[in-house]
Amino acid sequence: MDVTLAATTGVRHRLCLAASPEHATEQLVATLERGEPVALKLDPAACPGLVDTAPPAMRPYLPAHWVVVVAYDAAADRFAYVDNRRQEPYVLGRRALEAARYGGEGDQNPRGVWMELEFPDDLLPPDVGHWLAVSRVVVAYRHTAGQGATKGLDGLARLGRHLRAWGTVLTPAQRQENALRLMNVITVAGGAKGACRALYAAFLAEAAAVLDAPGLLGAAARFREAGRAWQQLHAALAGVAAEPNAVGHWARGAPLAHALDGVLAAETAAIAATAAALPAHPPLGWRALSEAA
Repeated sequence: MDVTLAATTGVRHRLCLAASPEHATEQLVATLERGEPVALKLDPAACPGLVDTAPPAMRPYLPAHWVVVVAYDAAADRFAYVDNRRQEPYVLGRRALEAARYGGEGDQNPRGVWMELEFPDDLLPPDVGHWLAVSRVVVAYRHTAGQGATKGLDGLARLGRHLRAWGTVLTPAQRQENALRLMNVITVAGGAKGACRALYAAFLAEAAAVLDAPGLLGAAARFREAGRAWQQLHAALAGVAAEPNAVGHWARGAPLAHALDGVLAAETAAIAATAAALPAHPPLGWRALSEAA
């Protein structure tokens, strides 16, 4: 995230930790008093905009969640923060905020982390930023070795192999937990659909205009199709979570296997269309930046 943010906009950020909750709050107040909002992580239990959208069965598996603290009321010793931009800011007192920043178990514990932004005198030109953003996604899809919805084609293929093995290597309780965790990833705790592919499709449509690359509109359509494929996988995983003992989930023609094949095919087609439509060279603004450097 940090590399992508700097590479596509010119804005850099640092992830920070404090020696104690009290010191973290002092840093937060000082930053807010300079008129700067602060992005930080909270225990998901303190994030109604996240928790309220998640089905009850998925809530125990929500990870620590980023919010933006936007104001401090010194008289009341309370902080206002934005969790979901479609909702009004929420408010927490000092002690409750500190508990939310340092509470929770496992990956639900934010460990007090916050983000500091460093804005340069000039951001990257929009066309350069869009070209870099799209090209980085193409590279990540084709060359990142990992597992999951954001780890590239190799990771998706590995994820498919792992899911097909759940029926023989995991207990029913483990299958249910893993299914719910992956459902969280695909829908952001139920608050989004299709692994956010529709959101990325909207960005590609914007990039098509900025870069004068109409082929990216076709790539956007492919990513919307990929989003629908992810939702089919989400539905198949919901079946696993509801009936983790059922042996039919692991049959060759079962919904889970069909959905896994559909996701990999749709993602492969989407990134191929994106790579084909992206201009081969960065915009002229990149050359001006290079010469200035």
